[in-house]
Amino acid sequence: MAPMDGIATSTPASTQAGDAGSPPTEAPSIMRSEDLSFSMDFQPVLDGREGRVNTLYCRPTARLPDGRFLSDDVLLGAGLEGRTVNEALLIKMMLRTLEMASVRAALMAKNNDARKIIIPVNGAGLAIPAVATAFAEGCRTFIRDLGPNILFEATNMDDEKSMGYLDEVAILLYPFCLTYAARILPKSQNLKLYATTNYTGIALHLRDKPWPMKAVGSYFDDLVRRSETNRLKAYCHGLGSVDLVEAALAAGVRFVSGPGVKGWVAKQAA
Repeated sequence: MAPMDGIATSTPASTQAGDAGSPPTEAPSIMRSEDLSFSMDFQPVLDGREGRVNTLYCRPTARLPDGRFLSDDVLLGAGLEGRTVNEALLIKMMLRTLEMASVRAALMAKNNDARKIIIPVNGAGLAIPAVATAFAEGCRTFIRDLGPNILFEATNMDDEKSMGYLDEVAILLYPFCLTYAARILPKSQNLKLYATTNYTGIALHLRDKPWPMKAVGSYFDDLVRRSETNRLKAYCHGLGSVDLVEAALAAGVRFVSGPGVKGWVAKQAA
């Protein structure tokens, strides 16, 4: 997911074998596809160890044909909601995300911008053969030689999944990226499975809400303790306030993103 110390690659268990920069030119933070129903926000990710932004997180948003306005992992999992899996919708949202992220990654590479890009991908969807095939083909089409700049974050993951399942997802991600991590549920406890299958980090998303400190402060400490015990780096997206960013960094969360990051950066510059 977010860049590890230098170029720290990882391999799935069954296939064992950055530096920041500022581009001379910058693409708009929101890019839209041809039908204007899909957009991508590239959110800054703060590296707590280095105290600077060295990664961007891709947050896709779209209005679906039924009128719903969805984003991020909810959008990427929209095809899994009903009794019948909507493979076409899963594939469409996944490929749009890959395509638009690759445009930004290619521009950054052209401008010698060393920041990495985190691309979310629905881990549950990758268990479906047609979706897995489309993912691999999409990566070959859009990612190509951008792998060293790409970090995948498998969403919709939890510790009830089997080790075999986690490894199958890792095998799909590994050939096309620098490294990969899993987004977990707040209740997740068994992080050892992710370490065993060579995910390099685990991520939480707090949904951009300004949660009260007493509700999450101790949780940050516990998350970091459990992740470090399993040689995993901790990530937190969706931090909705400067206070939450400061609490996460104080606890040792390695990478943070969300509305609170911009305020944190401005506070440091003041």
